[in-house]
Amino acid sequence: MSVSLSHKPPQACVKHLIRQFDPSCPSHPQTGLPPAKWMDVPFDIMREVVGKLALHDVQTTLLVCREWHDGFANGMVSLRPRVLKLQQLALRFPALQHLDVSACRRVSDEELANLSQMPNLRSVVLSGCDDISDEGMLHLAQLTKLTSLNMSNCCKLTDTGLLMLKRLGRLQTLDLSGCVGVTERGIRLSAQALTSLQSLKLGGTSRVATIQNGAVAAIAGMTSLVHLDLSGSHDISDEGLLQLAALTRLRSLVLWNCMRVTMDGLEVLQHLQGLSDLSLRGCSQLPDALCYPVAHLHALTRLDLRNCERFTGENIRAWRSLRSLQELNLKGCYKIEDVGLQGLSLMSSLTSLNLQECWQITAEGLAAISGLTGMLDINLLGCRRVADLQPLRGLSRLTALNLRNCDGLGDSSLGALSALLALASLDLSGCTHLTGAGLQPLGSLTGLTALKLQHCQGIRRSADLAPLSLLTGLSSLSMSGCSQTEGSGISSLAPLTSLRALSLDGWRHVTFIDDGLGALTALRGVASLNLQGCATLTDKGLEAIAHMTSLTSVNLQDCRQISGSGFAKWSGMHHLTSLSLQNASKVSDEGCAAIAHITSLRTLNLKNCPALTDASLALLTPLDRLCHLKLQGNQHLSDAALEHCARLPALQHLETSNCWHFTDAGLVKLTVLTALAHLDLSYCWQVTDMGVERLVKSMTSLVTLNIMGCHRLTPRAKGQVARLLDNPFND
Repeated sequence: MSVSLSHKPPQACVKHLIRQFDPSCPSHPQTGLPPAKWMDVPFDIMREVVGKLALHDVQTTLLVCREWHDGFANGMVSLRPRVLKLQQLALRFPALQHLDVSACRRVSDEELANLSQMPNLRSVVLSGCDDISDEGMLHLAQLTKLTSLNMSNCCKLTDTGLLMLKRLGRLQTLDLSGCVGVTERGIRLSAQALTSLQSLKLGGTSRVATIQNGAVAAIAGMTSLVHLDLSGSHDISDEGLLQLAALTRLRSLVLWNCMRVTMDGLEVLQHLQGLSDLSLRGCSQLPDALCYPVAHLHALTRLDLRNCERFTGENIRAWRSLRSLQELNLKGCYKIEDVGLQGLSLMSSLTSLNLQECWQITAEGLAAISGLTGMLDINLLGCRRVADLQPLRGLSRLTALNLRNCDGLGDSSLGALSALLALASLDLSGCTHLTGAGLQPLGSLTGLTALKLQHCQGIRRSADLAPLSLLTGLSSLSMSGCSQTEGSGISSLAPLTSLRALSLDGWRHVTFIDDGLGALTALRGVASLNLQGCATLTDKGLEAIAHMTSLTSVNLQDCRQISGSGFAKWSGMHHLTSLSLQNASKVSDEGCAAIAHITSLRTLNLKNCPALTDASLALLTPLDRLCHLKLQGNQHLSDAALEHCARLPALQHLETSNCWHFTDAGLVKLTVLTALAHLDLSYCWQVTDMGVERLVKSMTSLVTLNIMGCHRLTPRAKGQVARLLDNPFND
């Protein structure tokens, strides 16, 4: 969150505020002025306070009480609401400068009229708000301080609306990608008016692009442009691209999937000598000769050639003059062979290299980068022919290495990694021939903080995990899908006291996993724990986890042996906000009674838990902070369950698809949930017009309603839902 101070408050003023707000302060006045309120704190000071907090801390602070909410709202300068109430936002957040409503549904032209009450707005994001038309642009044109505007995928916008932006003389950044109603005429006239524009994004990747050569010619008149993104503009040819020669200030050019561009069009690069960032991703007609025009861009620091299918790297030696090039992305250039990488040996400035899916590369090809001692990040995902890592041994500054699905690697291949003492992130997932012996060299990597061993089928025995005990700096460890046979091997992780995220999902046939978790008593800092599919986990194992009091998220999906009684030991988990018990078939009333004591929960997944009853939902009502509840597939629940859900005042998302016994009588109970924004009733086939119509009329907070498969609903009711709500699921 950005913070700006218009002036530095006098020291005496700050001391006066401390005395007023902190009664424990020795100089706090016992008489005289009454205690001040947070609302009385000047905007600039509140901005400084809010600016020092993380986003989740700000959200928590706003929930303390109304006084704190109103006071801290004065310092908010950036906001991304999920429910659109612009009129209220203008009153509650008077200092707002950056507003992103892309997560809101049904943003209308009328709503945008309220933006005039936010005179300090500098940045507005309306991406995907496809109900906004030219009328709405009239309201935006009143925000004369606006410097950044994102209108991507606003498909009702036409040239008429675009021309209204000429009043925004300070506008520097404009995103019109996917605006299919904008034509060459609108771009040409806008180019004449928006003389301060520095960043422009057109074309589009999710919708049909309309940018053609004539529009590019108009863009060429925006001589102040620094960044230009024409992604997905399939109709631009060499003739149009050559028009960009006039943009001599350009620093970044994105031509992703401009598939008609050939070598003739790349001649424009000789006029764009200031380019530091160039993306030719997906330009499938470009051959190896592209290296020559690129070689003249001496200021280039980043080059993206992903999925340039004809590129073999034959002429990479021409780039030896690119002494500033730091990032090179060759992902998906599958014709590159070892000989094509030889030219990389001359590029001493490289710090990041992506060779993902360049499957013809072997250790011989990697020898070309053995002397690039400044390298920090290498991605070799899917390079299945690489069997030896000795060429990487000299890259002493390497911090991130991705070897995922390099299944040519064996135990003898990893010895070279012991020399990479700066390595912080290592991905060995899918290296199926590795065993515990192969992990031995990792013991010297004391700086390693993130390690992935997903689906390493050869790591089977308990002793195989022993080398990991030396990695005391690890904060994230993922061993999903490893075919461990004995869960007691988890005890090797006990020394990893810095661990914050641990994933063991897919350990389906592991024995003694409860005992293994019981040995991890020292891991009190773990915040995220994934045990999905650990089929032998029981309530004893849940009790063993109780010491991880820093947990915020736990995934127990498909753990079919737990009843939930073990949650009784979790009362000390005051930070746990997310718990998934999907497909936990034995969780019933007893388990829900224990879960009810974890009052910090925000998200609870009880999808397909057949032992749940209506009484189970009644036991969960103490969870007054619960925002998201998933009950899909619990076909035995009745309307009584919905009545209990109605006693969860903070509920915003409720998913009840395939709950066949829910009727109109149950829906009526939900109307008291004033915060409910998203409701899934798909395939609740007993619901009729009466219940749905009453629901949408009574619940002004409702944003989306899924009624797919509700076969008793008539077209009239479905039409009413479509009119009142943004309802993409209406069948």
